[in-house]
Amino acid sequence: MVSASPVELIKSKIDLVQLVSGYLPGLKKSGRNWWACCPFHAEKTPSFCIWPEDDRWKCFGCGLSGDAIAFTMRMENLDFPGALKLLAEKAGVELDDRPRRPEDDARKRRLLDVNAAAGVWFQKMLLEHPSGQYARDFVEGRHLTHQTVLDFQLGYAPDSWDALRSHLSGLGYNPEEQLAAGILHESERGQPYDRFRNRLIFPIRDAGGHIVAFGGRDLGTDKKSAKFINSPQTELFDKSATLYGLDRAKNAIRDRDLVIVVEGYMDAIMAHQYGEANAVCSMGTSLTERQLEQIKRLTTNLVLALDPDTAGDAGTMRGVEVAAQVFDQELVPALAADAGQLVGQAAGIYRLVPLQAKLKADIRVMELPRGKDPDEVLYEDVAVWRQLVEQALPLLEYKFRQIVARHPLSSARDKVALVEELGGELAQIPDRIERHHYLGRLAQHLSRVAGPSSITEDDLNSAVARLLPAKRSPARRRDVPPAADDGAAEESREQPARPLAAAAKRPAPLGLDVEDFLVMRALRYLDDAHLWRQNLRTDEVAKSENREVLQFLVARMDGEFTSADLQLDARARLPEAVAGHIEFLHDLAYQEPEIPAAARQAEFERLVLKLRAQAASRSQAERATLLAQSEGARSKDVEAGAVEDLAVLHQSKSELIRRSVLAHS
Repeated sequence: MVSASPVELIKSKIDLVQLVSGYLPGLKKSGRNWWACCPFHAEKTPSFCIWPEDDRWKCFGCGLSGDAIAFTMRMENLDFPGALKLLAEKAGVELDDRPRRPEDDARKRRLLDVNAAAGVWFQKMLLEHPSGQYARDFVEGRHLTHQTVLDFQLGYAPDSWDALRSHLSGLGYNPEEQLAAGILHESERGQPYDRFRNRLIFPIRDAGGHIVAFGGRDLGTDKKSAKFINSPQTELFDKSATLYGLDRAKNAIRDRDLVIVVEGYMDAIMAHQYGEANAVCSMGTSLTERQLEQIKRLTTNLVLALDPDTAGDAGTMRGVEVAAQVFDQELVPALAADAGQLVGQAAGIYRLVPLQAKLKADIRVMELPRGKDPDEVLYEDVAVWRQLVEQALPLLEYKFRQIVARHPLSSARDKVALVEELGGELAQIPDRIERHHYLGRLAQHLSRVAGPSSITEDDLNSAVARLLPAKRSPARRRDVPPAADDGAAEESREQPARPLAAAAKRPAPLGLDVEDFLVMRALRYLDDAHLWRQNLRTDEVAKSENREVLQFLVARMDGEFTSADLQLDARARLPEAVAGHIEFLHDLAYQEPEIPAAARQAEFERLVLKLRAQAASRSQAERATLLAQSEGARSKDVEAGAVEDLAVLHQSKSELIRRSVLAHS
């Protein structure tokens, strides 16, 4: 599994303003944007603009635009690989220019074969071997049906040191391969032996359905033995990047637009047995960023259903904190007076609108009955489970209850501690009305539990207000270009601009946009290349690396090669970072549910239309930026172009709506 695109990693470490300033010393800040005379054509009035929040530049004079890679290609007269190598050096990212060897892929496929063979043997031991009777009784006692055992390929590892090793060796898999796959363990003396012994076996699959590891539940009575063990980290398996059951759940997650995250293998399996097929297991007490990235590609609606004990509660909180960072934020109109900023409303028309950062996800927490695990609730009454899903607490409500429950309020110090901890959370609520609601509830709780209190709601408001500057900061947005900010421009003329050297690096990108999905599907459905080639020009794609991938596909499309050959061909002909980007998107594409052949043309057309609507919106924002910077007759040209952009945007959106209606009729 590829965890990140090397091209995006390089871009994430490059500050575009710093990069450009090395070539254009006259770069000046105006509002949130930076301006200079274009280096690509002669001009006296600055027309070259940088949007730092979007990592994008454009010259309104000659029309050239792009990202850091495109700028470097033009300034240094380099091709894409040369510009990428130069930027990698600036970013401190080491690129391996050596092509990936075909034997590396052969080794990976060999390890997958080892795991597949082990999975078959484990299940045979469970279903047929006499020593597997206790395991069969255990499975029956946990109320799993025979079909469920087959669906999840559950197995049994006999209490033997070499039974699996001997079996796999007989099939031609040597001990080194078995060690690399993680199913053998090596003693201090260097002797390999079976890692799983006397355990119920849970094959762990990647999103594509390949067995990459195993989990084992102890069936013995030795209390010193770990109840659960997993395969170690290998070339195939990274626990922090894997969700158990995702291969079977991804279609249901997308269809229901909801994922339910449980903690244990048995919880996920039982959910699927009772028709709740949108459940996955985090294989631990806390969700990780890389697990959430996989969820994010399928849905932005999460219900966390972790075990109702102290560890589970702590795990829920950790998962919640990570989720709040992984999922994107958007700016929406707010009532808070301190969140105002200037945004463009239409071509040349501006007004002051308060904005607030809002998480683009609905994260809820299921409150399970104390003493009952999810699999028990499901077995006893699946209707109760579904009701608990429906009644899952909003994230803020769950955090409020958790924090309040931790403070007994037996002393004045307890009250101060509660107000400080909860106040820190409430200060992060951007909506003034919602914040006021929880402050009122906190005041009522203090009065009810601690008796009549001198702490009033006004006192609490004041306490939280003191935390606002430190706790609340404008959210970055990469999906919407920044509009002009005349107020900030005026301020920048009065105060010195922030030194370029102090410009903060943006975090590594976490999300995918419409063009990434288009390229992903172009890579997966090679036989359907004509569906996008006939409607899309490669220069309509904004990201340099995605344009490079599509141009590579177009150049190679006359030959015949399979999906696997595509990656080998890319590694042989392209720089490692570009080949890695292809592998990254290719692997993501195969984690998605398959699109039926009959629906692919409509899907490609939808993506192309959405790409053009996005480009028209971006062009509108660009013209709004220029209009705020321009004067006189030049503004008329900008307004005329804005009308043209609006027409394109309206046409694209109308066509998207029409297709959506036809698809559901």
